[in-house]
Amino acid sequence: MKEMKKTYDKIEEDYPEKGSMMTHMFEQISYLRKGVVGSWKEYFSPERNEFFDKLYAEKMAGCSMTFDFEL
Repeated sequence: MKEMKKTYDKIEEDYPEKGSMMTHMFEQISYLRKGVVGSWKEYFSPERNEFFDKLYAEKMAGCSMTFDFEL
């Protein structure tokens, strides 16, 4: 994780105007997180989670693969 953070910092340093676009979602939420299971709940509002669930169901319709998002 530390090495990935260094890479992200370098991108932001090398590209001051657009670096944050490459390392952050909506230029606010870093793609790098703590790496803790379930910590996504700190970033998703109930409304955003509902939207994701709906979109996920639409995009994965007909796919036989399943994923557990909680332990």
